[in-house]
Amino acid sequence: LPDGIYSLRVQQGDALTDRGYYTIDNDVLYEALRIYDAALAMAPRDTAPNDWAKIQSRIGQTKQGLGARLGDVAVMQASIDAFNLALSVQTREASPREWGAIQNNLGNVLYSLGFRTGDQATLQQSIDAFDQALLVYTPDTEPVRWSIAVSNRGASMMSLADAIYAATDKLQVEALQAGDPNADNLPEVIAARDSAVSLLSEVVTSLDEAMVARPKTDNPLDWSMMMHTKASALSDRGKLTSNADDFAAAVEAYRDVLKVHDKER
Repeated sequence: LPDGIYSLRVQQGDALTDRGYYTIDNDVLYEALRIYDAALAMAPRDTAPNDWAKIQSRIGQTKQGLGARLGDVAVMQASIDAFNLALSVQTREASPREWGAIQNNLGNVLYSLGFRTGDQATLQQSIDAFDQALLVYTPDTEPVRWSIAVSNRGASMMSLADAIYAATDKLQVEALQAGDPNADNLPEVIAARDSAVSLLSEVVTSLDEAMVARPKTDNPLDWSMMMHTKASALSDRGKLTSNADDFAAAVEAYRDVLKVHDKER
């Protein structure tokens, strides 16, 4: 590789990505992608596989930001494709930290896509990617990234629970139109609700365990992020089960979050 020119290209792309992200300038992000493509041509997969994979990961991150900002499913899918290309070279054994970061970013864009489309398979893939990232991120080695991944995994599971139950909406409407007053107790609806409640309960349990491993005294902001996700899961579960205790617990959890955050933070 012509290291000087190649490194300059990558640094230029990184600077443009940061600028586009923080200034909400999509044209700058498109320029970053053009620069990354130029760097990619200088790092062929056959002769420089690690450099090629790192640029694919950067392309994935830039397209991830663009896709989420624009709500563009095609750009989100292109981001997923780039991350998967990076993972075709990067391995957990050879580069655990980089591999974990790619898995985490992949989980994020799969979540964005699944949240927008309501596709259950995509949301499950998001959860799977976060699970892979959490093989590398631990409370001891990467506490901040671990906290974020745990919270994001919970958000993906909540979206999957919502998608599973929402898939019965049409069935319930048709039953009501046919005069069935117990549309929410059809076997298919009960099964979907039970599955959704099970997912939400797993979110609550996993976050309780995470907040023991990473208590408020270690990092209040990380703790409050996980507590906020737990509060949302409790609220969602309460809606499905009409459980007053879940709503009360959600209120208390939100209050705990507000004890960490104030108007300035």
